[in-house]
Amino acid sequence: PYRGLAAFDEDDVEFFFGREAEVQRLIEKLKASTFLAVVGPSGRGKSSLTRAGLIPGIRRGVPPARDSWAIPIFRPGANPLDRLAGHLAREIPDLVAHEVRDELAADPRTLRLLLAGRPEHDRRVMGVVDQFEEVFTLCTDEHERRMFVLNILHASTADGPGIVVLTMRADFYPRCAAYPELAQQLSAHQFLVGPMDDAQLRLEIEDPARQVGVRFV
Repeated sequence: PYRGLAAFDEDDVEFFFGREAEVQRLIEKLKASTFLAVVGPSGRGKSSLTRAGLIPGIRRGVPPARDSWAIPIFRPGANPLDRLAGHLAREIPDLVAHEVRDELAADPRTLRLLLAGRPEHDRRVMGVVDQFEEVFTLCTDEHERRMFVLNILHASTADGPGIVVLTMRADFYPRCAAYPELAQQLSAHQFLVGPMDDAQLRLEIEDPARQVGVRFV
């Protein structure tokens, strides 16, 4: 039942313990905002908290119903606009990935307009950009980086069609200051993942074992 160094995902929710209070705080933040940055040191569990905690919590606890949520998850990689365009082309009929990529690179409103024009008007979209720091560590094209950042920010404006959640290593926080719109959102809508206390660690260790019929004596 343990994942070792790998992150927990939505399919691992039955073994994800110890972060229940933090999950609830994340959900409450998203009830009041359409943007949230989950920030913390490397290895603190940001991805697991988001994937195995927040996403299942959103599906079961925030209207609309579970099947009405579309929650794409992706990492930016070296070419974040390509990654984003590929996801959009898979999700929305009639889109061509390379054409979408060109539109994203030209207009920061592209993602917002495409999501607003989705045929499934009754579905809400929450895009999760995991390991957002890859826009700094892997992407070397400043224009691509900036347009990726602006597109996801425009899509998550208060009256926009989507919610954006990103996870990011805390040591990359200063790099975000070069992008005023991003810095403003980070300042207003972030969640700092702290270390687990003794009670949380006990739950994290013992409860997954109980799920598979093992107990500590």
